[in-house]
Amino acid sequence: MPPVVAFVAAAIVSLGVGAVTAGIIASVVVGVALSLAVSLVTQALTGKPKSLTNDRGQTLTFRAAAPAAPIIYGETRVGGPIVFMTTTGSAPQSMDDNKRLWMVIAVAGHEVEAISDVYFADEIVSFDAENVAYQGIWGSAIGAQASDPAGGLRGLAYLIKRLGTYNQSVNPNMLLLSGINGIITASDTFKGIAHLSVLLVHDANKYPSGPPNISAKVKGRKVYDPRNGAHSLTNPATWTWSNNAALCVADYLRGCPMESAAGVVIRPYGVQASDASIDWASVTTAANICDESVSVLGGGNEARYTCNGSIDSDVSPKNALQSLISSMAGHVAWSGGQWKIFAGAYRTPTVTFTDDDQCGPAKTQAKRARRDLFNGIKGKFLGPRTFYQTTDFPNVTSATFVAQDNGEEIWQNIELPFTDSPSACQRISRIDLLRNRQQITTERRFKLSALGTQVGDTIMLTDSRKGWVAKPFEIARWSLTSEPDETGVPYLAIDMTLIETASSVYAWTLADEWAFDDAPDSNLPRPWDVLVPGGPGIVEELYQTREGSGVKTRVTLSWASSLEGYLLDYISEFKLSSASTWTVLPSVTGTTIIINDIAAGIYDFRVKTRNVLGVSSAYSTSMGLTVYGLGAAPAALANLGIQPLGNQAMLAWTQSTDLDVREGGRIEFRHSSALSGVTWANSTSIREAVSGQQSYATVPMKLGTYVVRPVDSSGIAGPETTVSSKQASINGFSSLGGSPVTEETAFAGVHTNTVPSPPVLKLANVGMWDDIADLDLLTQNIDDFGGLQSTGSYAFAGSYDFGAVTRVRLTSKLAATVTSTLNNIDDIAANIDDWDSFDGSLGGGQADAWVEFRQTDDNPAGSPTWTSWMRLDAAEAECRGVQARAQLRSLDASYNIEISTLQVAAEQRT
Repeated sequence: MPPVVAFVAAAIVSLGVGAVTAGIIASVVVGVALSLAVSLVTQALTGKPKSLTNDRGQTLTFRAAAPAAPIIYGETRVGGPIVFMTTTGSAPQSMDDNKRLWMVIAVAGHEVEAISDVYFADEIVSFDAENVAYQGIWGSAIGAQASDPAGGLRGLAYLIKRLGTYNQSVNPNMLLLSGINGIITASDTFKGIAHLSVLLVHDANKYPSGPPNISAKVKGRKVYDPRNGAHSLTNPATWTWSNNAALCVADYLRGCPMESAAGVVIRPYGVQASDASIDWASVTTAANICDESVSVLGGGNEARYTCNGSIDSDVSPKNALQSLISSMAGHVAWSGGQWKIFAGAYRTPTVTFTDDDQCGPAKTQAKRARRDLFNGIKGKFLGPRTFYQTTDFPNVTSATFVAQDNGEEIWQNIELPFTDSPSACQRISRIDLLRNRQQITTERRFKLSALGTQVGDTIMLTDSRKGWVAKPFEIARWSLTSEPDETGVPYLAIDMTLIETASSVYAWTLADEWAFDDAPDSNLPRPWDVLVPGGPGIVEELYQTREGSGVKTRVTLSWASSLEGYLLDYISEFKLSSASTWTVLPSVTGTTIIINDIAAGIYDFRVKTRNVLGVSSAYSTSMGLTVYGLGAAPAALANLGIQPLGNQAMLAWTQSTDLDVREGGRIEFRHSSALSGVTWANSTSIREAVSGQQSYATVPMKLGTYVVRPVDSSGIAGPETTVSSKQASINGFSSLGGSPVTEETAFAGVHTNTVPSPPVLKLANVGMWDDIADLDLLTQNIDDFGGLQSTGSYAFAGSYDFGAVTRVRLTSKLAATVTSTLNNIDDIAANIDDWDSFDGSLGGGQADAWVEFRQTDDNPAGSPTWTSWMRLDAAEAECRGVQARAQLRSLDASYNIEISTLQVAAEQRT
């Protein structure tokens, strides 16, 4: 036998005969008595080595120098110690590449009823029937082969299950496997050890982080049932599997038998009680209680108490026993030289003791100490409904008890390691809660009329001084004592500790059960079921490249973090929605990544989680996200203000936040004489644009509203910002020459490509019908009629003559609105998202108008010499005569400009 096999076999029987002494039995008895005195369940559960939250966990496969033997009762999922491991080559001609990993995993240190589902990590992998020979990938006969329908593991995983019988031999297929023969020999039988013989063939894709954790669902020990006439107490071969809690407790009391080579039955672990020291009548009663059928929420029935779990042989018998009896809300007592087993149920009293049956003093405690009280129970369990992961079962509490405790919630935390049903956990917890609130404990001395009672019995007690009439109590401690009477003659008496009880403690209806959440996946991360991250979103910005290639666009891709418990990193990808190939980005551990130099377009983005095993989640995808890039409109200018400076004004603002405005963009200005309701479309330009890097500009000081907007390097304008001023100048001026020269609404001056359309002035259409004397003489294509003139001018009908050269301030007043020339929605070819106004009333910056003037020192009525035309917003001039005109311009034939107010005022300094 190889050394590792011999070592494990020795470890499994390491406790040996006589490991449980009379002292251990006494400690169990004391422990049970104390637990009854305080709480029949919770004191047996808290702070014990058998825990659902131990560091290793019962479903993990592990290696240890001296592994303890696992003991399985009922059915549960377990891993176990690796008791043999080696590697060999992948084929006879390549024996040194170590691609085959051989393992023997001990799932139990005894014979088991069955090994059913096998898990690789948390995924069930089905295998073909045991002991059926197959041709392996290297041509040798092997055992059971993975039969994954998708073919994912076929040829890469092989398994032989052995149930751990006490006369088992090596599976002959193991001896046929190329490369292992000679390492595993016919003497390596692993008798009495239920195990999995596993062969894994290396594949980096299937096993990205090494061998998977392997576990199996196992039906554990066969147990003796005194109710079954076919069972023989001395012949374990006649026993059958059961998860009846009372039978499992009795089996652990008796000890787990193993047949030695000499055929001698030994008990290497357990309490090791003799068969005669177990009260089998109490076992029968408790087993019948455990088998009672109980209705459960959602339909169906289940046994009242079952025992399903595992425990290691190195756990002390006292603590192991307490964990086992927790599954039946009961207790075990040593009484009359025998072990007696009691399941959690109300036992109807058969005797009543009165004042006449008592002798000696009595001591009664009416209330428990505050530290021993609780009004609610929280607990954990594991089972098939939780994928054998530790999970909270629904809390059990009582509003009545909370009210009795002045509204304070007092919780007791427990674990139920051998109870795998949430409804059974609630039943057990409710019994414990109600037991705790039965607070009266009394110590009594009885005459020998009480000799027929024992620990665990329920009696009726009548005490006239206490006002008790046939009040039920449970016997928690019972002892025979000898005391002298008044004359000094000794007499026998029985001392008992009694705890009050009631039949309602054990009552249970469906109304008492809370629904259990059957979907604990979000709280119990599974390595092979990776949780997806949140949907990705984008934020874009512009940046200046260092190499001088200009302004480019970057996108910050972000997503909500995954709740994956084994997170390694995130992998994100993107593509144009019209493309089929994804661009994979570098993996990151955070939840953001930057994509530089991305072109404008409509994109799809996706991200997935990858765990430490290299397994990825499904993608979280966002489709059709728009990256505007340089095509995005810049943001509005902030903090626009105005400061008068004589006849000028200083406009100031916070420098544009958009890089493509600062680099190659500009700031544009307009003005309207109105003080409110001014937009870009109903104002006109007042000065030339300035660089997008500017944060200030001077403009003529005029009454009205200034409109400012940024334009980026691509010519895309941002939203406008306005500031108003009621002050025309900080210098004093008075009107000169009477009222201002006013052209509206007749517009009787000289038109060049303009027409009056009272009450407004606008650009004329190309080829006006009124200009055609004879349609037959028309040489222009009729399809060209109705087009808009791109420029036009209007010479004022009125002018100024001051009679002498005079220093004056001239101010223009112009109110205009840009309108659409297209009346039908079908006539507009542009994308509707690009329209400045849905109803076509506004045209944005596609058209403009301004006033110009010229001056002379001569008599305007003679043959004066005029200066060239100059733009007029607000200006000072020294002259005799002034003429004015309006200039109109449209950059898009779809937009015209309509002037409703057109004036020039002259003022003289006071």
